[in-house]
Amino acid sequence: DCVPPDADDTCMSSFFIKAHTGIAPENLHWLTENQNEAGMLLTWFTPKPHFKKYPALYAELLHDAANYKATIEKSYFHPDDWEVSVMANILLYLGENQATFSSINYIVDCLSGDKPFEKQYYKNDTIIWYHVARAFENGVHSFRQLKEAAYRDLHHKVQADFHGDNLLE
Repeated sequence: DCVPPDADDTCMSSFFIKAHTGIAPENLHWLTENQNEAGMLLTWFTPKPHFKKYPALYAELLHDAANYKATIEKSYFHPDDWEVSVMANILLYLGENQATFSSINYIVDCLSGDKPFEKQYYKNDTIIWYHVARAFENGVHSFRQLKEAAYRDLHHKVQADFHGDNLLE
């Protein structure tokens, strides 16, 4: 089964291209626009009406839609999926700006424990914290306020995994 192009892989690839060549791919505008009405950065690139202003992209997305139609029908994913870890990966490339504040605030609310959230694609909390820490290290400074929550959550997980025993003794 096929899925549409996904935003976090695209953003991570673009981030590394920019880091190694000094040149960002010409995709920031449509990556930034791949969000819902609430400002959540979306996981998948699907043919949404606002992409019509990019005719080549829109045509490619329409063409790809036929390939993943069966996957949608099987409910493996929804075209408007979004989740915390995927958004953190997208933010690694897009950074912190006016267009990304809603997603950043949502992540902060979820990881600080103020809002429950679903884990669709990245289910391991340690991986989620890694994605957020990497985005923070690369310019998403609003994630600084998650420092205590990260420590508390990761410390608790280590304690639970090792039952509080010091493995070196």
